[in-house]
Amino acid sequence: MARTPEGVESVEFGCAFILFTSLVTYWAKTISSTSIWKEPLVSDDLAMLFDAFSPDLETELAPVVVYALQKALKKAPLPEVTIILEAMATARHSYDEAYKELGQWGSQLCLDADDDEVAEFGFALARATQRIPKQCQLMLKEGLQVHLTQLPGGKVRLMAWAAEEAGAKLQLWGEPPKEVEPDLAEHIWNTCSTLASSSDSRTRNARLRAGWPLPIVEVSSILTSEQLESLITLANTQDLWRPSARRGADHPEAGQALPGVPWTALLSAPERRTAPAAEAMRRWVAEAFGAPKEHVEAVRLIRYRQGEAASVARSDARPPEDTSLWLSGQRLAVVMLQLNQPNAVPGDGLTDFPNLEEGRGLQLSLTRGSALIWPTVNQDGTPTELAQRRALPLKTPGQVKYLALTWLRVGPAPGESGGAPA
Repeated sequence: MARTPEGVESVEFGCAFILFTSLVTYWAKTISSTSIWKEPLVSDDLAMLFDAFSPDLETELAPVVVYALQKALKKAPLPEVTIILEAMATARHSYDEAYKELGQWGSQLCLDADDDEVAEFGFALARATQRIPKQCQLMLKEGLQVHLTQLPGGKVRLMAWAAEEAGAKLQLWGEPPKEVEPDLAEHIWNTCSTLASSSDSRTRNARLRAGWPLPIVEVSSILTSEQLESLITLANTQDLWRPSARRGADHPEAGQALPGVPWTALLSAPERRTAPAAEAMRRWVAEAFGAPKEHVEAVRLIRYRQGEAASVARSDARPPEDTSLWLSGQRLAVVMLQLNQPNAVPGDGLTDFPNLEEGRGLQLSLTRGSALIWPTVNQDGTPTELAQRRALPLKTPGQVKYLALTWLRVGPAPGESGGAPA
């Protein structure tokens, strides 16, 4: 094997040092508020500079990288820290201590950064941990922990949401809040149980359809006849219906609607979320439970045609892997409103609660304009399988059933300010 000529390695390191000094100058000028340098900091450009360094020189260059960061980050706002982190991760160099510096500065700057900047930093953390070696990940997390406990809970949850939404569980902030405070759960249970006995005109003709172990109440005065019809018309005229399940990627008809499942229309866009009938339904739910309207989810419409039904019972409580839990919290209650009256035979198209009645199941029917309301959690705040439901199929030819559903959340609902994206 040929020997490396004497001095070549030192020359290479010297060139790398000069190049990195240029990088430091670039950083300092770009992020200095007093400099006339106006070029934006671009992660791809920085990554190209990192790529110019030989991986064989990582050990020698590491102190230079740390020094450069310590100098540059003194004036850096969070977006620049985010860009530098992405550049280093893209180049995939193993500067352990440099990642610790970025984590420490990033978590500190989150304190005064706006929500968009905190979210972008969370996304960058996810992308970085998917690219860098394990040791670098550990050092990045060690740096983050320096100031993490000083951040408001809302910003920590926002960072956690962004990181997990991008596919990284950093195990820095625990688990998302899948359970509910017992006092709040007790309030939801009491509200569901007492709606049927309330003298409020909004719940006239209400009746309790089930009591223990899960209160289910039926209310028949949520929306007017015109409002019920307007929701169906909105979905039909704006072509909002989408299949609730599609064929998998390995199927010859991948992406096509799966036969036998209903279609849904989510009224989450701002102009649909605030449509008069959708707004009225969300407002009714908020007032019934004494909650802010922003905590009520956008209305979702479901259309069942002959033979369509749920293949399995589903729980309305959100599972632990649902990243929306970080920002919106758990679902507390379900409101399911029937929008039309199919000409079906008795017992057709019922809603089944298979875990009630000691496992025999409880099948309930609805008429046009009536709604079922029930909690998604036990009285201690844990999500309950007792609330699982499924739609039994419509067997009468030519019939269609329309439902409108919404859910009350612990925090701002997806799509609302402070909540998870819709």
